[in-house]
Amino acid sequence: MHRSKMSPEERGDRSRLAQLVHVKSLLRGSLTYRRRGCGKKGCRCQNGKLHESLYLTIPRKGKTVQLYVPFAWEGTAQEWVGNYKLARKLLEKIAEVSSRRLKERKENS
Repeated sequence: MHRSKMSPEERGDRSRLAQLVHVKSLLRGSLTYRRRGCGKKGCRCQNGKLHESLYLTIPRKGKTVQLYVPFAWEGTAQEWVGNYKLARKLLEKIAEVSSRRLKERKENS
């Protein structure tokens, strides 16, 4: 379909999606924090102050893969995960508009 026949909202969604996909980094998964002890004698974790680590959890082929994310990358990883979620949301909106168009054509035939 030509852009001139799309609603301004749809054109905007498509433009935002294209920009995300072509310019931004995307990361599928969820960020989770884990707390655990290291087992070293005299470490602060022995007194209840557990070490905190950030992981990206990714579902793959029915299993969950965990990838350690250094704290220096925390902001970047959050941004990339957010970009992926936004791209997916925009794609769903665009697909919904296409489904409605198909349904309307079917009813008008």
